[in-house]
Amino acid sequence: MPFIYRGVEIRANTVASLPFSLSSGETEVWGHEADSVPEQYPWLADMYSLLWQVESGLCLVSEAFWFKEQNLAVLLDLRWMAQKTMTPKWDKQFGLTHFERRIGAIPIRLEVDEVVYFRLEGQHETKPRIAPAQAAANAAGVIYSVDQFVSGFFRPWRYQGVHFAGVNGCAKNRA
Repeated sequence: MPFIYRGVEIRANTVASLPFSLSSGETEVWGHEADSVPEQYPWLADMYSLLWQVESGLCLVSEAFWFKEQNLAVLLDLRWMAQKTMTPKWDKQFGLTHFERRIGAIPIRLEVDEVVYFRLEGQHETKPRIAPAQAAANAAGVIYSVDQFVSGFFRPWRYQGVHFAGVNGCAKNRA
């Protein structure tokens, strides 16, 4: 498991450190080499942390969620939301209809346009595929089980003396 942890950390650190820029049409609004974040995009200040969390989330549980805090005209902030608190809700006819966030006993409905949803697509249209770290942990568990079986199978057995008392536990006299 330490190798999985380290692998996830390396991937997340790498993704978070990749250069990126924000463009509006053909015009670059902000680039990674800029000294400060433009006033109209305050949510960029935490972008490296958000990218780190997305990559680690995709590696560990195949999903990641950001909440888009916004007013009627402007995106004010992007906030990370823990995967265990979020459930995408799907409809057979309409696809993804909303998200349910549950902290404690009260569910909170979030509309699709309020959430940025990342997932590793798999064979099922509404569920992400198994996370890479989970697949590695499962494989490690299988390898461990096989190793335990093989070491137990070839272990020298010690037979201790066994006394058979006869039929139904009664000793027979042989004179």
